[in-house]
Amino acid sequence: RSLKWLQTALERKIRADPSDFVYIAGLHCSFGNIYFEKKDYKEAMKCYDKSMNCYKLGNLTDHLNMASLYHGVARIYCAQKKYADAFNNFQRSMTIQERYLPANHSDMALNHSGIGDVYRGDGQCQRAMECYVKAFEIRKKSLPPQHQDIASSHRDIGLLFEDMTMWNKALEEYREAYNIYRQSSLKHQNLAEIENDIQRVSSKLK
Repeated sequence: RSLKWLQTALERKIRADPSDFVYIAGLHCSFGNIYFEKKDYKEAMKCYDKSMNCYKLGNLTDHLNMASLYHGVARIYCAQKKYADAFNNFQRSMTIQERYLPANHSDMALNHSGIGDVYRGDGQCQRAMECYVKAFEIRKKSLPPQHQDIASSHRDIGLLFEDMTMWNKALEEYREAYNIYRQSSLKHQNLAEIENDIQRVSSKLK
């Protein structure tokens, strides 16, 4: 979804049904996600704040979709290396998910992976590995074997092994991720990134 499409959808919804707080909050959250991908964290946070206000106006702060909002906020803090704030928001997201979703639901893996990113950024490799493995196990049970989220888990684990200078294990994980991305019909930046990862680690093994 483009920013232009979202803006049009938002304006139409506000005119037609301004009390549909969940839908409007979701649009603001989608705005935030796009700005996050553009690395415009300030604008992304503004959008997430607007989303939060919608949930508050509707007295819906325990709604399942709030989990996505907290997750988005956590990703911003993680990118800014504000790990304590990131951890708190990932935990808030997970707490809401636990009220609505089974433990092995694929969405649960997102927060385990996010908390793993926090620990990895903070240099706590063992805790990061526990979170990444948990996310991977959930995805293996709940998703098709060639799903890109499984490839993402392999890459997360590979990056952590690389941080630990365990080059062979890192390369093994990167190759697993590559095999999944290569077979995907969605040819995007993930394939280029994993190719760079493989080349980088391979050069260290020469």
